[in-house]
Amino acid sequence: MNNDSVSEDFRMRIPVLIDDIKYIKTRQWTVTYYLLLLYGAIIGFYKLILSSGVEISCIQKSILMLITLSIGGIGTIYQVKFHSRLIKYRRLLDKILDENYLSQKYIDFEKEALGERKRNEKDEIAWINDFWLYTLPFIIMLLIGVAFVSWYIF
Repeated sequence: MNNDSVSEDFRMRIPVLIDDIKYIKTRQWTVTYYLLLLYGAIIGFYKLILSSGVEISCIQKSILMLITLSIGGIGTIYQVKFHSRLIKYRRLLDKILDENYLSQKYIDFEKEALGERKRNEKDEIAWINDFWLYTLPFIIMLLIGVAFVSWYIF
């Protein structure tokens, strides 16, 4: 297999990778919206109980808080998983777009580009930098939701 056919094979993967990245970003927003909707449902449930004239005990409030914290924790775990997949696809896309990378004789590019190798310090720094930029805003929204529900209930 010559370099031109390898290069063409790599270039054919670009639209697929871009679609995968779009899909993951859509999933990030979808998970965030549904978790914020669940926070609203918890507040609505709390208001419904209060409007019916039933006194809510501290244990019941604690249970609502535990549910709220669980929702926030699950959302954070999903966001971090989405972030990890996003980094892998972006790293692969960057390598495909790098002409120097394409010109190399590289047999098993997916194994290296998709992270099935030992991570080095450079990878860790890139993961953290991208985390601050792309994923932390979603997690902050979820934590603000937890704080708001907590404030409202107690």
